[in-house]
Amino acid sequence: TNAMVVRSTVQNVLFREKEFANIIDDIQNKQSPNIFLHGMGGCGKTSLARMIYYHLKEQYDCYGWINYSGDIKQSMISDISIHYSNETMIENDAAKKWEAIKLAIKNSTQSKLLVIDNVDNIESIDQHPMQDKELITSRLPELSGYYTSYEIKNLGDANDNKKCIELFYHYSPKAAKYRLTNSEAVGKLCALAGYNTMVIELLAKGSLYYSHNLNKFYQKLIDNNFSCANDTLVETNHDFTILKTDNSENDYYDVGNETVASQLYKLFNLKTRKPLQQLILWDFHCLRENEKVSIEEVHDWMGFNLKDLSPLIREGWIKQL
Repeated sequence: TNAMVVRSTVQNVLFREKEFANIIDDIQNKQSPNIFLHGMGGCGKTSLARMIYYHLKEQYDCYGWINYSGDIKQSMISDISIHYSNETMIENDAAKKWEAIKLAIKNSTQSKLLVIDNVDNIESIDQHPMQDKELITSRLPELSGYYTSYEIKNLGDANDNKKCIELFYHYSPKAAKYRLTNSEAVGKLCALAGYNTMVIELLAKGSLYYSHNLNKFYQKLIDNNFSCANDTLVETNHDFTILKTDNSENDYYDVGNETVASQLYKLFNLKTRKPLQQLILWDFHCLRENEKVSIEEVHDWMGFNLKDLSPLIREGWIKQL
């Protein structure tokens, strides 16, 4: 596949060492050709899959990462690149490309590993040619044809939050320098996050300017009605959060579509920024998780100059690589 798997690394397993080792063993076991990771949004399925993919991919002749988008056929056509031997074939001819993909996948002389991420809205995925080894991530509790499964849960709960606290400090190393004064506040923040892995990461990163006094950060969240209830969306794709055009009441959002990320974004950016900075932050917020854009794309596609981004880069809201 052409798609680069961002943050794909075997380093920093972050308290998932047991699941990591067990899944690696199962994939390398010839009796378990397909593995199914499931769990609630934001619990760490994709992060774990990234590390497994990075660790194993070089052991296979062919390997790929598919970002599932509602239809397995279309997802594979979009993400898998084909080198055509017949020059008359057209790259954009979906039917021909699908036949070429099936033919390549059925090639028994090559070993293959495929990860299909976010298979969240179907009951079956048995319409596609199976791989030698396949790893699926999904919020669905079960998937037809996938019998080796792992439920990926939150790292802790109200009775045992030690791993959650350490995860918070991992993403907020400045706060870790003030452990003695922040101890109680970090526990409250993890509870406010519902002990959800992704929400803890977002809160930790959002606490940058309160590192020495996280209790003030916690209180600011409470005062602004921050919530992570069971029905709050925890997503890595943010572009469905609607920005209102009528801001006469200083209400920029359709609250019914708010995500955890958009709550933090609104709280720390929109109300304190100049209009151009608001637009820049919103456009970057709407990118897929960890998506990278070149300087040329920033200028030609997004319509910004590097100098417009500079203040936000200095503050750490946008990362320049």
